[in-house]
Amino acid sequence: MQSEGYEAKMLPGISAEDCMFADFGIDPAVGGMQTYEATDFLINGPIIDNSTQLVIWQIGTLGDLTYHCNKYDTSAMPLLVERLAYFFPRSHLVTVYEAPMFPGVEPMIARIPLYSLSSFPITAAMTLYISPARLRTPDPELANRFYRMY
Repeated sequence: MQSEGYEAKMLPGISAEDCMFADFGIDPAVGGMQTYEATDFLINGPIIDNSTQLVIWQIGTLGDLTYHCNKYDTSAMPLLVERLAYFFPRSHLVTVYEAPMFPGVEPMIARIPLYSLSSFPITAAMTLYISPARLRTPDPELANRFYRMY
């Protein structure tokens, strides 16, 4: 890291997010998107707008602040489900996603109800994608003022 005196340069690359957009055919600019790291989402409890797309990163390392090569402890997954259930029905379909790590390899995509996330075999590389649970509702007064401008 530069702050520690090492030379560093950030380069663009293809990310798991880019792969997810391509694999799902979604556009984050349509209706917006919220993204959070799983432990941060659980601990800091942001308010979620369930009329937008939601991405929760690193669900397989939920609550684990260390790195190790073996299986992570996912015993906190019911807490994540509980937190998400404030904003989404437990029957809402969510998508567990793992981007391919090599060219020619297919992604892992599983659509499951939110309530079954706790029993799904989660790995450290998995991401959770949640589609909107309701339609967006525009502010009629502001929309009228906006459209009168054009």
